[in-house]
Amino acid sequence: MSQLTLFEPKGASAKEAPSFLKALVHQVISIDDEGRALLDLRVDGEAFLREVRTPSVHPGLTIEIDGQRILRSMEPPTPRALKKFLKSGAFGRLGKKTIESLSAALAGRFFSTLDYEPRKILQIEGIGEKRLADLLERYSEFREAEKVKAFLFREHLPLSWKITSLEVFRRQPYASGFQFDLVDEYALRNGWSLQSLERLQAGLNDLMQTSYLSGHCAYPDEKFVSDACAKLHVDPPVIEEALELALVQGRFVLDTIEGTACLYSTETWRLERDVAEMLLSLSETAPERAFVNPAKAVAWSQRFLDIQLSIKQREAVETALSSSLSVITGGPGTGKTTLVRCLVTSLNSQHSRFALCAPTGRAAQRLRETTGAYATTIHRLLKFDGVKFTYNKSHPLDLDIVLIDEASMVDLSLMSHLLEALPVGCALVLVGDAHQLPSVGAGTVLQSIISSKRFPVVELSDAFRQTADSGIRLNAERIHKGLMPVNSEGKRDFRAIAVKDTDDAKAKLREILTVHLPREGFADLGRVQILTPTNKGELGTVRLNEDLRDLFTSGAGRFRENDKVIVTQNDYAKSVFNGDIGRVVRSTYELTEVDFGDRPVIFHFDELDRLSLAYAISIHKSQGSEYGAVIVVLTDEHLSMAQRHLIYTAITRGKELVYLLAQPRALQTAIAKSEKRWQKLTELLGG
Repeated sequence: MSQLTLFEPKGASAKEAPSFLKALVHQVISIDDEGRALLDLRVDGEAFLREVRTPSVHPGLTIEIDGQRILRSMEPPTPRALKKFLKSGAFGRLGKKTIESLSAALAGRFFSTLDYEPRKILQIEGIGEKRLADLLERYSEFREAEKVKAFLFREHLPLSWKITSLEVFRRQPYASGFQFDLVDEYALRNGWSLQSLERLQAGLNDLMQTSYLSGHCAYPDEKFVSDACAKLHVDPPVIEEALELALVQGRFVLDTIEGTACLYSTETWRLERDVAEMLLSLSETAPERAFVNPAKAVAWSQRFLDIQLSIKQREAVETALSSSLSVITGGPGTGKTTLVRCLVTSLNSQHSRFALCAPTGRAAQRLRETTGAYATTIHRLLKFDGVKFTYNKSHPLDLDIVLIDEASMVDLSLMSHLLEALPVGCALVLVGDAHQLPSVGAGTVLQSIISSKRFPVVELSDAFRQTADSGIRLNAERIHKGLMPVNSEGKRDFRAIAVKDTDDAKAKLREILTVHLPREGFADLGRVQILTPTNKGELGTVRLNEDLRDLFTSGAGRFRENDKVIVTQNDYAKSVFNGDIGRVVRSTYELTEVDFGDRPVIFHFDELDRLSLAYAISIHKSQGSEYGAVIVVLTDEHLSMAQRHLIYTAITRGKELVYLLAQPRALQTAIAKSEKRWQKLTELLGG
């Protein structure tokens, strides 16, 4: 194959690209939500890369291009081209024999045959009435999808939107459920009024939903009105009238939190009260299999495991064995894992039915590795099928005790589903670091349970993982107290490095990665993780990943050989989980193979949205994971997201070494900011 030549869109390359080009699409290397595509093309046997703007393009098609615009797409001209198109996934997954037969018989006339003479396909060996009907259905869906993408592209809307009916969308755009701001721009361009009731209702719902997705259960009433006015560009009386209607219709509820009038969505308001009621009821119900003598059980388990627990660790295990609901909290390296091992041993000795679980697949895997006992995600424990939880109030779990690790990550909704599935007499043990980030979802469940002072809580403080003079431990404590981190003599596992600006941060980051970390035994990128507060911006994950991959890999394509990648969705069939990090072994248009250390896993083209580059990941994404060395990056551009819990969580992800690259002023501002979440669970629990 000839060498690929890059056609620069602005004519900057050594070889000028002709404005007009007719070419065969060999491979769609990438295409984003705005239709920016990078294509691997073939012209008279020569290979080129070309950047274009298009709503849709597929391998195997012949296209005519003028500049960055595709003028038209034409039939796959050869059997090989048609085979490439049919294998691309545009028609879903067809059988190998079907693809071979269609490619041999219909090259250059596949679409025209389906359009005008579909029954001629029955003349092809292996194609019967049922297969023809399936092909025609797929073709109809393909054409409709192409029509929708053309509409989205023309209207500057995301190509990933799944619109089932363009007619319905045009008539009721605000009822579509898509991103409000983009729908609003489209609707206003097409004649909708600023004060239309549909627009106002959708805008208020979006404002409340955005707050919920930011972790808040409620929204202060006065701020809600002022924010809605700014968002929707209408005066307060208009918003107040629409809000009154939402209250009358029962979509919103007005309540108070610590004396402040707040608005809730009705669903969240009920959810918060249900969780409070279930927690209080659980604490008042005696566990059915409480140990007669927890102290003896703990003593036996220590001898069996040949370990010696601290006084606080013993107290934590004994409390878990004797309480309906208990909390074990503590910072990194304070012995939570060791006491969980002891608790598991005690439960096994009594033949208790128990489950270990965590909010994420990665956290569950860590729990399994460190305790030697089976652990799973909460969703999998409750058998969530993507729509509903199999275990629920009418079909409870058959267990005596459930332990949740990394409990600070459990949001209000997930806690509700878990509590509903607990049978009468089943105990619940929550283990986590209350100083970490609260859950991504709404609420502060673990913190509220602790703050209410209604439940047994054991807080661990002795350090085991790192020595007492560890810089990581010292600075985690300082940040938790609102103090700036320090570089102390003799504490070689933590280094705070001041940066001036974005360029300085990037230069020092590269130097650490290529010079300092290899000298300190961290040449393997699998043991190193860069953390940043945001995904967007010059120092967000997206841009950093684009920049950093060139230090370690070369080539083109969505993923390259040796790329560091992270799984973004749980996939139980492949046994990979959100947060798992691996290395790309090979990548083609059809598939990408990733080595996760213990085994390789294949991701097909239509599964690649489950992977992202992972040289840098967000601090939120790192929660529940640990890494040998961590580099935390923080500058002024991150201040919209950065706050004390975020910085604390970031540096406590490092087990052996932490670099903190930060603008001092930005770091000081972030540490001084401790975000308040609007929720009432603490009050409802009696706190």
